[in-house]
Amino acid sequence: MEKETSVIVWSKNNCAFCLKAKHLLKDKNMEGFLSCVYYIPEFKVLLCGGRSSYIYYWLKNDKGEFTYKGMKKQHNSHIFWISHIPNTNFIFSGGKDNNIVLWEFKYGILCHFKTINTEHNTIRNISKIPNCNRFISTCHKYLKIWEYTDNFEDIDNIQTFDCNTMYLMNIFNTNYYLTLGSNKNN
Repeated sequence: MEKETSVIVWSKNNCAFCLKAKHLLKDKNMEGFLSCVYYIPEFKVLLCGGRSSYIYYWLKNDKGEFTYKGMKKQHNSHIFWISHIPNTNFIFSGGKDNNIVLWEFKYGILCHFKTINTEHNTIRNISKIPNCNRFISTCHKYLKIWEYTDNFEDIDNIQTFDCNTMYLMNIFNTNYYLTLGSNKNN
């Protein structure tokens, strides 16, 4: 039996929002809801993930219309996070299976590159640290800092902190980060 959910694209005209497109996703693997969305302007690609454990993606054409390109599966559980590594073709995803999946976007196709077992407890955030080969991942128990080689052959966890967090944010134009979560371990 097919299940479905919708992805709605809005455009902003002055201070008003207008419905631009509505894409209905139908698939027997679609369960529940989408919980993360990410748009990469330089690739004109829109990515979504959620309970189905698939990443769905669309390409935007020169007329501003989104064309559904397909779905990819490397996670085996709910996806909570998708983000792009600036100035590269690489994309992170993470979720309830505790894995970080590194994707490469090439020639308009989302390709699996590497899966990293994190020993996390439900990944909630993955963020690239500017100006170095490091990224941060957060979950219900830890904040971890990872270091990698330029080609991602080697990826090592170099620091782990107790941190029960749902959200991580870089404070714009600073070297400071903010975590938000429960009062345990904060």
